[in-house]
Amino acid sequence: MNKGVHDIISLRRNRDQRTRIFARILCFLFIQLSSFLVVCAQDVEQVINAKKIGVSGSISANNVNYSAIGVKRNRDAHTFYATGSLNLSLFEQWSIPLNFTYSNQDVELSHGVSFNQIGISPTYKWVKLHAGYSAMSFSPYSLSGHSFLGVGLELTPPIKLSASLMFGRLRKAEEPVGTEKETLFSYKRMGYGLKLNYKDKGDDLSVIAFGAKDDENSVKLIPDNTEITPMENLVLGVNVRKNLFSKIFVGVEYTNSMLTQDKRLENRGEKNTGVFVLTNGIMNANSSSSVYTAIKTDVSYQSQDFSVSMLYERVDPEYQTLGAYYFTNDMENISVTTAKQFLKGHLNISANAGLQRNDLKNEKKSRMNNVVGAVNVGIQTGAKTNLNLSYSNYSSFTNIRSDFEDINEVNQQQVYDTLDFTQVSQNMSLTLSQVLGDVKNADARQNLNVNLNVQMASEKQEGQNKKPGNKFYSTGITHSISWKNSGVSLSSSINGNYNDMESGDALTLGPTLSLSKRFKKNLRSSVSGSWNRSYQNGDFANRIYVIRCNNSYAVKKHSFTLSMNYMNRHEEKKYAEFTLSMGYNYSF
Repeated sequence: MNKGVHDIISLRRNRDQRTRIFARILCFLFIQLSSFLVVCAQDVEQVINAKKIGVSGSISANNVNYSAIGVKRNRDAHTFYATGSLNLSLFEQWSIPLNFTYSNQDVELSHGVSFNQIGISPTYKWVKLHAGYSAMSFSPYSLSGHSFLGVGLELTPPIKLSASLMFGRLRKAEEPVGTEKETLFSYKRMGYGLKLNYKDKGDDLSVIAFGAKDDENSVKLIPDNTEITPMENLVLGVNVRKNLFSKIFVGVEYTNSMLTQDKRLENRGEKNTGVFVLTNGIMNANSSSSVYTAIKTDVSYQSQDFSVSMLYERVDPEYQTLGAYYFTNDMENISVTTAKQFLKGHLNISANAGLQRNDLKNEKKSRMNNVVGAVNVGIQTGAKTNLNLSYSNYSSFTNIRSDFEDINEVNQQQVYDTLDFTQVSQNMSLTLSQVLGDVKNADARQNLNVNLNVQMASEKQEGQNKKPGNKFYSTGITHSISWKNSGVSLSSSINGNYNDMESGDALTLGPTLSLSKRFKKNLRSSVSGSWNRSYQNGDFANRIYVIRCNNSYAVKKHSFTLSMNYMNRHEEKKYAEFTLSMGYNYSF
């Protein structure tokens, strides 16, 4: 066979192969388009028969008056705030939610933080639009709940492929106040991201790209020798989850983050490495650029009464993404979790154990190697008794808050400071719930609840130990009885807290009594009284008693509330606080 004939045959074979590939692609697209058109045809019929315009929402207004006797007022004497939500629907296909909040109370904001944010998230079929201030999440290692001012889209069509994308301002520029080295300021930061997801019969594949860049020209006057620099970040990740034999699941999440600490530095021959060689022109490395890796894998087995899973997670030291407010790096975690039901569900036991360590590069003077674990046992003996026992030695940041902060609180709308955290190393708890009397009695029902909690904690703030070796003990016993026919409920409890701290010990204990009554179906009133005493190192510290009255009335779409709280406190000097709150809500 001469060369010309051979070339003709080869060309025909290549052409036939391309034709078959093209035909398969057309067939696949035809199937997807057909299924999509069937759905659209159904949607057209629904639109014709649907309600043209729908309006729903609510408006609420609250007025709080506060006064103090014997002490200076610690908040405004008069506070008014209103909230509202409005949801518009068109042809039962478009959904446009709107929200607003108004208050006469002045709020002092920390540097670079603003709560004056307005955003809408209308929905049409499988399209959701975010406009204005919004927050989206792609993964814990890329975009993770960071708010932005801009636009975002979530596309979830009735096919196996879905997508999410965003573009907007992550942080606004803030000029420095002063010229000192420690003066705070911020560059304008813009962000963009895309997430593609494919799901099919329990299998899941996601591809993520997220980038953020500071504008070095957004701040005019920069203090000398400042450590704040304009940064740039690009994150690429993939998440795969596979279902094997219906009961076994395998997951792998792998993410790379390329971070430039100072984008003003010139490139001196540095080149993108790894997967980022594909992003030349989008983000280019310089002498302050580094690439970090985060990986998480898990294998799990699940059946009707038994489950077990194994997890491995590793995050490089200095790993950072500009799409998250807080991030834990320099960490390796290996854990096993299992749960089993016994005696037809009357006995449930779950446990997990793991090993955590930091200083993955052996560069720190101190290293943490921590064996962590937890056991939880739940026992249900018939219809009357439930018992739960748990123990854990996890090290985590937790805000420990005494029950008496709720008991003694006068202003129930007050927002608590959540900046003080406690790292709990060990926690043991017991909870017992017992139904008293005849469970078949349709009118009266009694319950007894007992709880005991022991925590051994070390408090940390801004990374420094403040109160190491503290121990917290709390217990409470509550008895309640309610009569269904009369609408009367009576509850009594006694609570106690004992804190053994490095600086000394503290004890607080006291009872609470409450009575509530339902009048017909739309009016309910309740009154409660609490009394407790506190001691410091065995000496009397204070005595507090609180009286609360709450009333609520509802008629059709309207509801009204009226509450009064009175607190009298006796310590070095006596003083009292009184709060009167009135509220109105209209739903439509």
